[in-house]
Amino acid sequence: MKNRFFVCVGLIFALNTVSAQEVLNLMFYNLLQFPSVGDANRIDHLQAILDATRPDLLMVCELNNQEGANLIEERLQALDSNYIAAPFWTNTSDDNGNDQNSLQNLIFFDQSKFILEDQDVVVTYLRDFNHYTLKLNTTSQATDPFVIHVFVGHLKASSGSDNEQLRLDMVEDFTTYLESLDSNAYVILSGDFNLYSSNEPAYLELLDSTNNITLADPVNRSGDWHNNLDFLDVFSQSTHATSGGGFASGGFDDRFDFILTSTNLLNGGSLTYVEDSYNSVGNNNNSNCFNQSINSPNCDGDLYDASLREHLYNMSDHLPIRLQLFSNDSFLSSASFGDMNKDFHLAYNQIKDGLEVEVNSRIFGTESYLLIYDNMGRLISETPVGSASNLFIQSSHWSNGQYLVKSNLSAAPPQKFIKY
Repeated sequence: MKNRFFVCVGLIFALNTVSAQEVLNLMFYNLLQFPSVGDANRIDHLQAILDATRPDLLMVCELNNQEGANLIEERLQALDSNYIAAPFWTNTSDDNGNDQNSLQNLIFFDQSKFILEDQDVVVTYLRDFNHYTLKLNTTSQATDPFVIHVFVGHLKASSGSDNEQLRLDMVEDFTTYLESLDSNAYVILSGDFNLYSSNEPAYLELLDSTNNITLADPVNRSGDWHNNLDFLDVFSQSTHATSGGGFASGGFDDRFDFILTSTNLLNGGSLTYVEDSYNSVGNNNNSNCFNQSINSPNCDGDLYDASLREHLYNMSDHLPIRLQLFSNDSFLSSASFGDMNKDFHLAYNQIKDGLEVEVNSRIFGTESYLLIYDNMGRLISETPVGSASNLFIQSSHWSNGQYLVKSNLSAAPPQKFIKY
């Protein structure tokens, strides 16, 4: 299917020249108050979109609640059992208004490629940014880890100088928070920024070279985006020409949705942006689509067929944004465990009912144990390994939170996992 194919000459060249390279598909999507707006069929439309795009990392805003997160996780796992959601944290969204706390951010990711190390919240006056620290699950993660700081946000909507100032206030809270990170950190910032022009103060602040971490817009499309046909190729809103059902109207004429990267992801290093991989899913760059609904025949093209655009029309008034990164290391899941000089490997780094562990029998012996500690350093489980090659440690009676697991025979650092 054309929908599943990323047209990228740079990627083809890279894969032919770097044999160990692994590609990561990242996608951001404004879910339009999911699941409270619209009908129950929206989850079916979302599953079809996710099946067509298969993001390794899905970043979302306008997620209403834990129930919505569970629905998405369930549908993702129907596509691939490796998908999992980060723990759902309610931030201070809308606290300056009516305290609904209904517009939340979250990420979903492929556990065979990412390990969630930590998460945090960047507090702003209206809607917070969510911060997720992810480590790539590569074969060299112990000695040469790739850590990515992923942020998801949703800036103040609407035009006018007052709203521009409020967007700037939120962004300044974010760039101040970036001062707490290493200046060489890899950073991804995604969100619905509600920006109308690259001259807006909030956009200029995000890309300010004097910040501790300088961000870049990978497509480098500066100008007045709103209602400007010259920028049709980066438009993401609105998928609806007319109002109704909670969808914003106006047709296809705005660039509100973004994925920005730290500049070190554009320099062709060990972890880098795939040139020309940034696009709006469903956008065929057809000039006849200007101010139209995305499911209109006027929006036809070679990249995205009518079936996918119909799903996008029914799911949200925004289009997803995606890009690719590649790493010059291979993922741990693609390597044979017997070739790894490790004592054990966690099947998942986030669990609900039990911890699944694959044991390296060459290292463990009959007097070996797996030791599990809670976040206070208390030993809560001591499981004998014996001759087993796979273990399942029941965890349903543990409290939610972060834990550490290590063997009693190895001096290797403990591994983290989250019970939720």
